Amino acid sequence: MSKTYRRFVALAGKVQRLLERGEFQQLPPAQQQQLADKLNLLFQRLSAFFSQGRLRRILASATLVLGLGAGAVQAQEFTGPIRNPFGLNPGEISLITFADLDNDGDQDLMSIQYNYSEYGQDFVYFENIGNAEAPAFGPPQTNPFGLSNSEFLTTPYLVDIDDDGDLDLFVSGYEYESSGEDLIPVIWYFENTGMVNSTLAQEQADRLKVFPTVTEGLLNWQLNLSETAEQLQLQAFTSDGRQLQQWRVDGLPGKQQGQVDVGALPAGLYQLRLSHGNGRLLGQKRFVVR
Repeated sequence: MSKTYRRFVALAGKVQRLLERGEFQQLPPAQQQQLADKLNLLFQRLSAFFSQGRLRRILASATLVLGLGAGAVQAQEFTGPIRNPFGLNPGEISLITFADLDNDGDQDLMSIQYNYSEYGQDFVYFENIGNAEAPAFGPPQTNPFGLSNSEFLTTPYLVDIDDDGDLDLFVSGYEYESSGEDLIPVIWYFENTGMVNSTLAQEQADRLKVFPTVTEGLLNWQLNLSETAEQLQLQAFTSDGRQLQQWRVDGLPGKQQGQVDVGALPAGLYQLRLSHGNGRLLGQKRFVVR
């Protein structure tokens, strides 16, 4: 699979370079279609192992121009612009980015919005309460997930930069240098330390087994690990992503198992996450405290 992935990345890069130099449009239509068909075939094969969003980010401009096999540039056709679609209430939005932040299979929206009362920029989140085929967005949520506003935020971008299965946030912007007179460009990094939200993490979730014990307040967990890990970490999260408890676990070869005390947690829905000592997700599972 790694060979197929490398071929996909290499071919996508080749097509992007052709597009940037204006050479793709000069190719014979049959050759354009051949490149599109190859990309489409690799895309379909890799879709079983990687999220389509990740693959489309690798394709970049090739996604639009090739249409994944739809033909050459002339095959693209757009309708007229629709103002504030899908129930969006933009307010003072400047720049936006999309990602599946709640892991429900559709794209949510994160934006930067000017706050006139505090003379700063806020993070504004619109949850997609529809679905992938029929998006519909809920009301704006200002500075969610523990984010805070700043004076000169500009461009948000979500990416799993540390390969731990969740989406981290990068924001470009400006701040005053030490004299307080000149603005200098800055990139801010917000590491996602909450519940994992990626498709890969969803696939890993089934590896972790969680079941109650006969003793009230105790929870059994079990996971078969094919690698050696000296140190494991268990974390309990609320349904909205707040970490409540954390346990250190000594790793053993093969089957990992143990018990955690959740008796102090109030009734509700929670998420148990098991990670390698380096932070890489091994499995996660929901549980209910009654």
